[in-house]
Amino acid sequence: MVFGVGMIFCPFIMRYKLGQCQINTAVKEIFVENNTAKGVSTREDSYYADSIIYSAFVNDLPQYIKDLPAQYISDLNKVKQSKTLTIWLGLSEEFKEFNYVGGEVWFKKKAFWAMPISNYNRNFAPKGKKLVGFMFSVDENNDLESEKRNAYDTILHVYPNIDKFIDMVHYQITTPEKAAISINGFIADTETPIKNLYIVGTDADDRSMGVTRASYSVVKLIKILKREGYIVT
Repeated sequence: MVFGVGMIFCPFIMRYKLGQCQINTAVKEIFVENNTAKGVSTREDSYYADSIIYSAFVNDLPQYIKDLPAQYISDLNKVKQSKTLTIWLGLSEEFKEFNYVGGEVWFKKKAFWAMPISNYNRNFAPKGKKLVGFMFSVDENNDLESEKRNAYDTILHVYPNIDKFIDMVHYQITTPEKAAISINGFIADTETPIKNLYIVGTDADDRSMGVTRASYSVVKLIKILKREGYIVT
């Protein structure tokens, strides 16, 4: 049995018929005996497995395991994350500047990445209207409200008169990558110092970015599980 700590591995587990998904259940602790992962505990029950797949934030791993090696904990503390601010604008008209499919990157003043998401799916906006997302990096040394104001002002500067068509404004703070690739940062490996405990996600691989980066980590994990005999093809 393979137990996945994290929602994204339900499809993976079901695809390979390794077990069933226990959803809406928070893991409290990962059991380790003789440096080997044995199972997990939740508020309601305990589950034992041959292997544990961890897909939450890797720098949170010490919260789940009491006796991780000191050097590994030190490495996990080097993980750097970057926050982003996305401003979603609901526009009352089509607004010709966004009549394209794809993304647009603006480098002047405050850089951002714009995408008219309702051009991909018309159901994202009422008929005749448009939904556009603008993603900005966030300087954590600055006040968040100041970052929001500067980002919004940048949109008004880049697209004159757009304010006349704004029906809705929504601010969203996200962490696009669980571990940013940076100087002196740390990217975890799929295999951990704990036997039978594996990591996947964008903090377990340094290739590409986003969903593609996460997918690389899954492909690497599958190879390891095949090598260890958990998956037989």
